Amino acid sequence: MDRDLDVCVAGGAEILGLHATVAPRRQQMQSPPSLEEYRFVPYYQEGVLAGDANLQEYNEACLSLKHDLGTSTKSHLCEGNICREDGKDGSKALCRCSAQINAQDMEKLAKDDKAKLLQMLLELWNSGRNSSLNQLTKDAESRMADLKQDKLLGGLAESHVLKVLLDVVLENTASPTKLKIIEYMTMSQASPALCEKILAAMATQPLLRVEYIVTGPGVQNLDQTELDSLGVAMVTWDTDSDRALPNQLADVDVVILNGVLSDCSDHNKLLVSLREATHDGGFLLALEPTTNLSIPHFIRKLNEKTPTNTADFEELSSDNPYRDVCYWQTLLNSLCGPIVAQMSDGILNTGFLCRSKPRPTTEQPQPRIIDVSSLDFSWVEDLKAAMGDPALSRVWLTVDSNPVSGIIGMVNCLRLEPGGDKIR
Repeated sequence: MDRDLDVCVAGGAEILGLHATVAPRRQQMQSPPSLEEYRFVPYYQEGVLAGDANLQEYNEACLSLKHDLGTSTKSHLCEGNICREDGKDGSKALCRCSAQINAQDMEKLAKDDKAKLLQMLLELWNSGRNSSLNQLTKDAESRMADLKQDKLLGGLAESHVLKVLLDVVLENTASPTKLKIIEYMTMSQASPALCEKILAAMATQPLLRVEYIVTGPGVQNLDQTELDSLGVAMVTWDTDSDRALPNQLADVDVVILNGVLSDCSDHNKLLVSLREATHDGGFLLALEPTTNLSIPHFIRKLNEKTPTNTADFEELSSDNPYRDVCYWQTLLNSLCGPIVAQMSDGILNTGFLCRSKPRPTTEQPQPRIIDVSSLDFSWVEDLKAAMGDPALSRVWLTVDSNPVSGIIGMVNCLRLEPGGDKIR
């Protein structure tokens, strides 16, 4: 490089008057890479979070304190005010039928940012010593919004269970690049919308485009600005009305219900209406409390009315609208098709994934199993013929001799090709 003559020579090339500028650094144009692990996961799992000792202790604390606020009102209520008992060691003891939990232990558990339920119960307990029952439930109303972040009430949705169930849906949809979801919400629904969690779980799929719609009478309780930031659409529709299903809610891959069934009086009408929104072979994913039902029932009663006397407060433990696993299994199997996956946290909630039955055909198509272990690729022509055969409903690819065969990536690519929806 001769700066005086403004000549640049490189080998046999000579450049006169070369001028160069520094190009700006390329910004991050792609999403951060995600590391995924593929393994066999049972479709039916019980006690997914039962091994979490901290969550179990937190659950026991909430049950104990709820017991004092609700079912033990007869011995702890005096002239409309709640009174506490002193423990033998001088500390405040919170009584329960089967155990005693020291108040200091509860306050330690309540320091967790996600211990919203226990924080509310402790606040009600402390304020209830000198407050009327009317004031007690008014205090509860101010904390209801915080319960959406509680680690016990939302433990199942925060765990890997939600991602596993959604992956089952994605693996069994016609298009691996498009997914249409609607979430139905009721007016007095205590459980939060799952759109943010579901969209975050699906963001790990780089080629997937998710169309998410929230509907139902409870959508007016949602923040429109937050929905817009997430790219979630809102459609006004109620299954109890005579209005027909809007076109925007048709041909849906999966319907999401988070605590909706427990908040609905007419289960049949709700499920039949939502089943019409899904296409043939579509899914319905329902999360419902099925264990320790006194906790969600207690919250529901505090949220829906204000008791004015002791008798009303004692009523918090009666007329429980929540049901156990067997009830929901029977209902969903009869109205929404077979339950293809069911997972429980073992503490409070259970997730049910149902799939609508496909339309009956004149003859049952047979699956095809192709071994793709051979490195001479002799199976390629068989695979091409199987993907183009309309008589085949499923084509299973197997590898039994090479743990790093690359079959997962190949299947992901094949599913984008014509006839790829039958590849497994």
